[in-house]
Amino acid sequence: MDTPDLRPLSIGEILDRAIAVFIRHAGVFLLALALIAIPPAIIEVILVPHGISGPFAELQQIFTHSNDPVLMQQILKKTQAEQAPAFLGSFLIYLGFLWELTAASVIAVDLFNGTAPSLRRALQRGLARYLPAVVVSLGYGVMAGAALIGLGIALIPVFLLVALLSALTPVLGVIVGIFFALVFIAALVFFGSIASLSWTIAIVAVATEEGNPIRAIGSGLRRTFARSLLVRSFLVGLAIYLVRFGGSLLGLGIGALLVVFTKVDSLVIVPATVMSLVITGVVIAFVARYTLDLRIRREGLAGAPVVPMDAPA
Repeated sequence: MDTPDLRPLSIGEILDRAIAVFIRHAGVFLLALALIAIPPAIIEVILVPHGISGPFAELQQIFTHSNDPVLMQQILKKTQAEQAPAFLGSFLIYLGFLWELTAASVIAVDLFNGTAPSLRRALQRGLARYLPAVVVSLGYGVMAGAALIGLGIALIPVFLLVALLSALTPVLGVIVGIFFALVFIAALVFFGSIASLSWTIAIVAVATEEGNPIRAIGSGLRRTFARSLLVRSFLVGLAIYLVRFGGSLLGLGIGALLVVFTKVDSLVIVPATVMSLVITGVVIAFVARYTLDLRIRREGLAGAPVVPMDAPA
């Protein structure tokens, strides 16, 4: 294994090392992720055999037979009956996704420590840190919910102002409304990108540091929302979001083409799953090295591995 590179790096250098590490060790990354991701993906195919074609077909029927209330009622009942299995399949995939993140974090940190990665250790340690990762995710979910509630309360005066201006001067009301809508969208993108990065950093921390979910949440918040890091966190978080979103669209697009040419609806999940595994591996490798860079710069970490990986899980 290479000697650990424990010096501050630029974002470009971090990305370069993350991609190089993932490509060089793609086998262990993808095998660990696939062992976790494939079972819930198979369950989802069983629960929702029509994949993405089912909802589109039902929408087409709704538009085609909009004048037939009896048939519309039947279509709506069928759609409602399929919602529960679809939700269950998605929920199982998300539960497995947390284990994917913890296992990939162990592999990435091992590699950046200069230690040969172990598939067995990654799966075992990732599973041992699974419940703390769930607590971390719930914690971020609660904070996100509280932030949205606070934002909704703060928007009440804005709505009242726009309504008043619209009543007095409709054109001015529209202009002010558009302005505040753009500000709202920008705020969502800004804080959403940072919050997503913060959550991912906290997951890496809970998987590879001491395993305390409360301290991991604190580390995630401190390593992203510090005043001097806000702009950097936004740019990094936005880039990660765009990679995830773009990769998901690409996987779904390839899956849709497979369905068109093969007429097998369940094949849509194959490229989507493969793309998800690749993106997860690259993103976790990047965030693991990015976290190490933050620790070197801000927490005095130097000349030592990121975490004692031989410590008990």
